[in-house]
Amino acid sequence: MASRDDLDRYLARLEPDTQLLTSAIVEGEIRFGLARLPSGRRQQQLSDAFERILDTLHGILPVTREMASHYATLKADLWKRAHPIGDNDIWIAATALTHGLTVLTSDADFQEFSNLHVNDWSSAQ
Repeated sequence: MASRDDLDRYLARLEPDTQLLTSAIVEGEIRFGLARLPSGRRQQQLSDAFERILDTLHGILPVTREMASHYATLKADLWKRAHPIGDNDIWIAATALTHGLTVLTSDADFQEFSNLHVNDWSSAQ
């Protein structure tokens, strides 16, 4: 199983000019996870760490109408193949397709999108 250290090593090997972006969807998922934690020192530490990570990114991509179109096409294709996956993963794929980006993930569900560039950091040792 991949660990945070594996991700840190992967990120350290990226070219210096590599731009790291996220989407409003991912930000929302993480903030939801943080909000569900019991309030206290651990929640505050994780929230602070997340804010530091956001500060290092090159941007947070908003949801657009073009993304909504990609989302609809992707979801319809998954349903036709009887392979629905989580809506947020579909939105993330739609974001990447809209902007011509690669999804950096260890989530195998993203392999379901044939026209999506995916980089699985957990297997790139």
